[in-house]
Amino acid sequence: MSAYHSALAGGRLEAARSRVHWSDESGNEAFVHDVFNPLPSQFRRCDVIWAEPPWRRGFAIFEGRAGVASPERTWKAMMTALGDNLVNLGLPTGIVAGADGAKLLPDPDRVVPVKLHGAIADLLCYRLEVTWAIKPVQSTEFVIAQLARRYQVVGDPVCGYGQTGAIFAWAGRRFVMSDFNANCIGYIAKHADSWHGT
Repeated sequence: MSAYHSALAGGRLEAARSRVHWSDESGNEAFVHDVFNPLPSQFRRCDVIWAEPPWRRGFAIFEGRAGVASPERTWKAMMTALGDNLVNLGLPTGIVAGADGAKLLPDPDRVVPVKLHGAIADLLCYRLEVTWAIKPVQSTEFVIAQLARRYQVVGDPVCGYGQTGAIFAWAGRRFVMSDFNANCIGYIAKHADSWHGT
């Protein structure tokens, strides 16, 4: 399973050679992309989208790791751009956020509580049915694994070290992932061969 790129205490940037793009013969793909910009066409190959964007307190940490921090780049602007870009794709979409982040995203069809690192977060669902995850409240990993039973290709535009793609790959499915940190894409390139389905 992939490591998790976290801004929480103890989280760190895993050593990997930076990469701009990686793909394999199965059609899996990971590449550098900044969610402040419109999503590239690769995401149209997906039939479900999953995103766990940075929370307000972790945003500056991730910006610093990627070396792109500037006064014009704010957490609020990032959340707004991400939400608009994802919802405009018109695909079943799940976005995990806290209460403050949820206020910046388009109104979802429904909100489902999920566990993220053991804490409760909101899963904002757009054209996505996950009523089976409500009682008891499930972890994000469990929800992604269940989605991998229903969908063929997941897209994750804030993929970090690729946990979403790893879960789909373990289920024999495919992924399209991006992150603005080239080190994250390098990590995926280094480890994705070990994400084999059954």
